Amino acid sequence: MKLDIVFQSTKKGIDINDLEKITQIVEDKFNLESPSVSLVFNTKAQIQKLNKAWRQKDKPTDVLSFSALEGGEFPAADGRFLGEIFICLDIAESQAKEYKNTFQQEVNKLFIHGMVHLLGYDHEDDDEYLEMQQIEDEIAEAFYHKSF
Repeated sequence: MKLDIVFQSTKKGIDINDLEKITQIVEDKFNLESPSVSLVFNTKAQIQKLNKAWRQKDKPTDVLSFSALEGGEFPAADGRFLGEIFICLDIAESQAKEYKNTFQQEVNKLFIHGMVHLLGYDHEDDDEYLEMQQIEDEIAEAFYHKSF
């Protein structure tokens, strides 16, 4: 999987290797062949503008995902652009403290959540939430217990 990363935030300390390993786990789990993903790290102000423009919610959020597969059938993603993930590093940092995670663990968690959204999963009702949570847990389990 090709992962393009853009930093629009000045926060440091992100282990890109973790994110690349997570993309490999997702690629293997869903039997994808060479898809690409764009990942943007930004600030509260930047993500709030996106959230307002695309979701009509005038407040910052931790992660936004824009799937290129919307309206299409999964897994028609092979060799294609899956979409974009935006992670607010300011919120990731505060959530890490709140949830007693490291900053990297919180970024990884948000990235996994965003990836699962790109693959067409959502959490609009309880059933969808449980299904999405199970998939996220499986990816996290594979990441944290897999030897690289």
